[in-house]
Amino acid sequence: APGNTLLLIRMASQDPFIAPIYLLDQNAYDEERVYLAYFYGFIYGAFLILLFYTLIISISLKDKGYFLYFLYLFSFTVFNYSYTGHGFKYLWSNSQFSQQWLMYVSMFTYVFFGVMFTFEFLKLKTYIPKLYECRRKIYATLIFLIISGTLIFDRIFTGIFNLLLVSSLSFFMLAMGVLALKNGYKMARFILPAILMGAGGATIAGLTTLGAIPYSKTLFHIVEIGMVLEMSILAFALSFNLKESEDARILAEIHSQQDHLTKLYNRRGFINRVEPLWNSGVKNNKSMSIILLDIDWFKSVNDNYGHAVGDKVLEEIAKILKVSIRDGDIISRWGGEEFIIFLPDANLIAAQQVAEKVRELIEKAVISLESVSINITASFGAASSTDDNTPIEELINSADTLLYQAKENGRNCVHVG
Repeated sequence: APGNTLLLIRMASQDPFIAPIYLLDQNAYDEERVYLAYFYGFIYGAFLILLFYTLIISISLKDKGYFLYFLYLFSFTVFNYSYTGHGFKYLWSNSQFSQQWLMYVSMFTYVFFGVMFTFEFLKLKTYIPKLYECRRKIYATLIFLIISGTLIFDRIFTGIFNLLLVSSLSFFMLAMGVLALKNGYKMARFILPAILMGAGGATIAGLTTLGAIPYSKTLFHIVEIGMVLEMSILAFALSFNLKESEDARILAEIHSQQDHLTKLYNRRGFINRVEPLWNSGVKNNKSMSIILLDIDWFKSVNDNYGHAVGDKVLEEIAKILKVSIRDGDIISRWGGEEFIIFLPDANLIAAQQVAEKVRELIEKAVISLESVSINITASFGAASSTDDNTPIEELINSADTLLYQAKENGRNCVHVG
């Protein structure tokens, strides 16, 4: 109120303690309350969203790295909730013991899970294996240090000690990020700015609380701002890592169905690709055909010219097949020097025409590798489904039998049936 006011304040605490005193009129006080309400509404809203997002991802993927990141974020959220006094005001107002020690416990778990998360996120098992082998010793040392510091039962000492651990975490994570990036792990580039934001902000705020840095409102709140930025960067990094993992899984699945030499489907890929087309063709009463071809005298090519020339022959055959088949036909390297072609919606006459076209192209081809130029031929067996109940395996067997007849009848020909 207007006039002279005598204000007496006496405070004492064994804890690191900040008591910022502001003398405000009613309007300024109301503005400050609105500001703090929006500020902490944004901060805790961001924390909860990221916590929920990370927990769902970790449960759905059963990924240790994501779960450690969730524990890391959760520990910081608990630490911040006790650090700002919100926890004491809203959750444990009747327990001074909880307020006095929960901040220290959550600071330790924040450091502990931060170290564990660093080992997993930076894939130190792959990029810094010698350090990864020491991880259990590092975990045990952290546990020993915090228990030893806590048994002293001096909260100021414990606070300073935990602050040193938080600062050490910053340097540890930064150093590991630099080493992992140097050793070729590209994802490490995300952790460097994230840690500078998060752990750096925690260190500055802690030093402010302890009085090592002159107090200001910005420095007191820099830890929340820094951690929101860190969480956002690392959440993006984890999402990016998830996308890379999914891309790698898809690529591995593609490679598992592809012949590495000819880049055609292998047997597994052929069956997976043809099966739904076959079922659809049977359902719609369509004629479908199979062509099997085998390179003539391929063993003598390997024996006389070497496997490099043999591989070149297989690659050239694959190229001829790719340019000569119809749209919608599926080709595969069936094994060794055998290839298979599936022709959906094609009767025996169409299959014979395709087989003759391919045979002629192979016969005319001249395959050259360094000083070697050779001509090759191939034998063909073509079979077509005759009723709706014919299994595809039976059609392939029929084409194989016809291919064997072509081999017996002089090679470089097409047998149909």
